[in-house]
Amino acid sequence: MSEVDSHLKPARPPRPPLPVPPGAVETRGGVWRLGPVLVAERSARLPRWCLHCGRPTGRVLRRTLSWNPRMLLVSLLPSTLVSLAGSLFARRTAFELPLCRRHVWWGRARFALGLLLCVAGFVAVFQAMVAASWPAAALAAGLFAVGIFLLAWNSAPVVTVKIDEHHVWLGGISPLYLERLPPVPTWVPPP
Repeated sequence: MSEVDSHLKPARPPRPPLPVPPGAVETRGGVWRLGPVLVAERSARLPRWCLHCGRPTGRVLRRTLSWNPRMLLVSLLPSTLVSLAGSLFARRTAFELPLCRRHVWWGRARFALGLLLCVAGFVAVFQAMVAASWPAAALAAGLFAVGIFLLAWNSAPVVTVKIDEHHVWLGGISPLYLERLPPVPTWVPPP
């Protein structure tokens, strides 16, 4: 080792992949990884590991995932009517998302807190406006906005990157989950 390299720490060896839990590898259809994105056939059944922590789980949330082409979203911004019409072009698919008890609980807690903040902020805005207290109205509007954010954050446990006729691309998946999956085959188109 030269003097120039003596201050560098040796690189850590790569972490071995986690063992596959017994009974958790059952899949139907193709499920792969593409970097930080999970790629699956629309009819696939995901392995029963929590999407956020990688622990084995028997729980699934059935969700309808939707996706709009990005150029369509840009064109939808100016008008609510156009955005409602744009929802006709959204691609949707029903999917089972495996989540552990802890992450299901956190999702429900975020939803309850968001709903509480929305209702409390909405009521407080009108009370502050009747009392003509504009600083209190601004604070109440902030509570309402935080509630809306929490409700929107909770609306999907994963990020839908793309949906086409045959495949679904999902982001926001734990690296521990993804490292157990095989790499995406070359015949699957990129997102």
